[in-house]
Amino acid sequence: MFLLCQARLRHMVLAMLVGLLLLSSGGKALAAPVDEQVNEQVNVHRVIAGETLWAIAQNNGVTVRELAAWNGLADPDRLAIGQKLALNAAEPQFQAQGITGNDLELLARTIYAEARGEDFEGQVAVGAVILNRLAHAGFPKTVHGIIYQPGAFTAVADKQIALKPDKTAWLAAQTALEGDDPTGGALFYYNPHTAKDQWIKTRPVLKVIGNHTFSS
Repeated sequence: MFLLCQARLRHMVLAMLVGLLLLSSGGKALAAPVDEQVNEQVNVHRVIAGETLWAIAQNNGVTVRELAAWNGLADPDRLAIGQKLALNAAEPQFQAQGITGNDLELLARTIYAEARGEDFEGQVAVGAVILNRLAHAGFPKTVHGIIYQPGAFTAVADKQIALKPDKTAWLAAQTALEGDDPTGGALFYYNPHTAKDQWIKTRPVLKVIGNHTFSS
């Protein structure tokens, strides 16, 4: 909980600073800050409010096509506040782990469809379960494979996966990708009031967050 509060505070402060900078600039576009290098080869940019891929490309001397290709962006017009983008052809840390921009969007969509009624911690927890499965030998090896594994997620079956995620879902997805796991390593979750599968209820419970029970 402490780590989650820190994450929320960090993003709130960032949003406030962006707002103040915009006011002081009279509404003009601001050059986006660039994170320090995550390794010797990779420059990473963190998206701020109001930025477009075109503006980021112009500010960093690259093309939109290059940015989209390096970050696996299926829709260059859809960026999340706080999303990390590689600024050269070397892969950033999350891509080295097999995570692309498309995966980030799919993760946000799943979180929104499955847990939009939960608080921020509960939404991060759902994202963490998906990433825990990615690291487990018993599940598919891609985010897409995990989410679309037959019978794995209600949001796929009822088509809510197609809903557009809100800012909280995007932030929860990014927070989970940064390593926050409020579940303590859970591989499954369910709502005990609505779940009909009896097998899932036999799994060892790790934590209860909001309406969901998380288990190993």
